[in-house]
This record gives sequence, structure tokens and C-alpha cells, in this order.
Amino acid sequence: MAYISRKKQFAYCIAPVCLRFWLTWIIATFVAIVGILIYNSPPYPYSFGDVIINWNYNPITNGGFQPFDKNFQFNAIFEPHSHTIYSDGQLTPEQLIQFYIANGFNVLAVTDHNTIQGALEAQKIAQAKYSDKISIVIGEEWTNCRVHMGFLGITEEVPPIKYPTDDDIKNAISNVHKQGGIVIYNHIPWSYWAGLDQPTKEQLVDWGIDYFDITTESILDLQTLFWAQENGIGIIAGNDEHTGVPINEWSLVAVQGLPLYNYTQIGSVNLTVPSPSALVQTLSQNRGSTNFIFDAIGAPYAASSTMTSNPKYTFLTPWLLVGGVFHSFFSLRNSGPYSFVKGSCGDDHPVLTIYWTKIAASVGWFLFTFVLAETIRYGIGKLSHRFCVNAAYVLSHGEPSRKREEFTDEHSLTPLLDIWNK
Repeated sequence: MAYISRKKQFAYCIAPVCLRFWLTWIIATFVAIVGILIYNSPPYPYSFGDVIINWNYNPITNGGFQPFDKNFQFNAIFEPHSHTIYSDGQLTPEQLIQFYIANGFNVLAVTDHNTIQGALEAQKIAQAKYSDKISIVIGEEWTNCRVHMGFLGITEEVPPIKYPTDDDIKNAISNVHKQGGIVIYNHIPWSYWAGLDQPTKEQLVDWGIDYFDITTESILDLQTLFWAQENGIGIIAGNDEHTGVPINEWSLVAVQGLPLYNYTQIGSVNLTVPSPSALVQTLSQNRGSTNFIFDAIGAPYAASSTMTSNPKYTFLTPWLLVGGVFHSFFSLRNSGPYSFVKGSCGDDHPVLTIYWTKIAASVGWFLFTFVLAETIRYGIGKLSHRFCVNAAYVLSHGEPSRKREEFTDEHSLTPLLDIWNK
């Protein structure tokens, strides 16, 4: 029998271990990459059926809410800020129309981000099917990394600019006014929290802003409300509706040429649906023509939908779970919110944070688990080898070996191999 040095014996033993280690590492790396990619672009967990809107709610007669100015007379219940699936909303134009009719509105401005396509579609539907209940104002929310402004009563989209200068903002406002529209500056608090480089209120007024939106969902911007009143700037209340969640605010408008009513009369009269042009003209000519109803809790109804599990999401669930684990080792964040122009604000300089302690701990556990598995494998292999050798010895001698040299006899496996070959 040829002599094999200890060095070669060690090499023969360690080579398969190294091969298994690198194969395991390669597979783990592949799983991590695929998992992270799927985790960052997952399918939606549910498939939505029909949206259910089966109520009829009026904030005054049903909710018992009172306007901010109880003496204000009006004839339009107006929403100046809403979104559809044409931007980041979840409702179709028709579903949005149905939602606002159900909540007591008779005028709706559709203001998708940087597009009027959703508003045009909503206007066609409203004119064909809901003209006796609601009218649609064409609008867009001019959205970028500095401002979110509502452009209402326009006929053409205002070109988006990701990082507009002061002059760009002035020109956009001027463009809207030339189209016969009005400009609303939306949600100052939200834009502040999002880190937008907003102009001051004084600058916005100098540049031609018509109204400040003083509400967003359940938030009332009381300081902007006071400031606007002191400086003769119009105020308006918008929900920034995206998903059909409960309404918190209703703008009230005294549209020219139509009968006016106090809020106490609403239960006994049917409000006429004003034309979009009449409403926009009123807002343009008379900044004192608005009032609002606000309630932090809001209407008791929300749009709902029948939902079923998305088979694709279920199929990819293991990858999503694995991807979530590996994604916890790092974060790649932009320095600002989504711009609705091209990517996020600050996406030219994304911030990568690597959590090295988590990675070190995971690598340590990986090595520990691998060594443990190899140790168990070696032990099982050793026991299996001894069992086979002992079985061969019994076949050749008729009894178990009691001596180590007999047990490890290099010829002791021959009977077992002969049986196997037969």
C-alpha cells in the first residue's frame, strides 16, 4: 500500500470542505442579490375588485358640522385637491367622482401630479353620467422639489421642472393666469416636513399666488390661515385625496350668479351644480368668496374594495422574506421625497448606509453554522465508516471484532464489497 504523507492527507480532507464552503457562499450571494431585487420591486399583496361606495353623507345635515365662519353664505361644496390613477391615486376618475358625490360635494377639481389627463377623463364622465350632481374643474398639481401648487381652471399642462428657480415658479404662475386659471399653494406643513426648498409666503404672494391651502387631511394649518386673512390672501381647504379615506374638509364657495344659502338652510334646499368656469371665475375675482368646514375626525365613511390574495405575491413570498433580511444590512435613501418629474429629490446624491455590525454578526453566524455542519457531517461519516467496516468483519469472521487492529484491517471490507458486486 502506497504511503500518503500527512500533508497530502490533510489536503485531501480539506479540499472538499473548501469546495463546499465556496459553493455555499456563492449560493448565498445569489439568493441575497435576487431577494433584494424582488424585495425592492414587489408585486402588490392583493388584487382589488370593485370599489364599494354605498353611502350618502352631508357634513352639515348628517355630520352636524359647522363652517369656520357661521355667517358665510354659499352655494358650492368644493374639493380643490384630489388625485386619480393618472398619477399616484388609487381611484379611477369615475370612482373619484362617485366618492365625492357620496360625501356631499357638487364641484370637484381633479389635480393629478403634472398632468391634466385624469381631470379631462373625469370631466367627460361627469358630463355624461353625473351632470345633475357634480361638475369637474380641470386642474393639475404642479409638483417638483421646491413647491406643490394647484393649478385650477387650465386648458393646457404647465411643463414640469424638477428644480425650478424663482423665475421658473413666477413663469408657471403667470402661465396659469394667462389661461384664465387660479393658483393654490398646497400644504405648507407637509412640504416643510418633506424638506422642500419652499419660497416664503411673502415671495409667493409677490409672485401672484391666489390662495393658500390651509388643510391637508386631518391637519389644519392655523398660522397660515391667520397670516392669509391678515394679508388679504384667499384661503381654501383641500383633502389631497388619493385613496378614498374619510373626508376631513369641505371648501364652501359663493359662486356668482346662483342663489346663496346659510349652512342652516342646507337641509331644506338642493344646491345647483355650478359650472366649472363660473366657480373658477368667482375664485379669481373674489378671494373672499370661500369658507370651509373642518373636522379632525372627518366623515365616518371610506371607500372599500373586495380584495383577494395576489398569486404572484404569494409565490414570491419566500424571496421577499429573504430579501428583507439581506436588505436590513444596508439602506439607500434619497435626500428628499419623490419629485414626480424624474426620480426623487436629491437622487443625484443618494445616501448609502451600511450596517457593518449586522454584517459581521451574520458572517460570524454563517461561519459557526458551516463549521458545526461540517463537524456533524464528519462525525456521521466516521460512524458510518466504522459501522461498514464492522459489518464486513462480521461477514468474514462470523463475529464482531474486539481489537482495533482487526477492526481497521485494510482487507476487512473485501467481503462486503464482494457481496455488493454480486
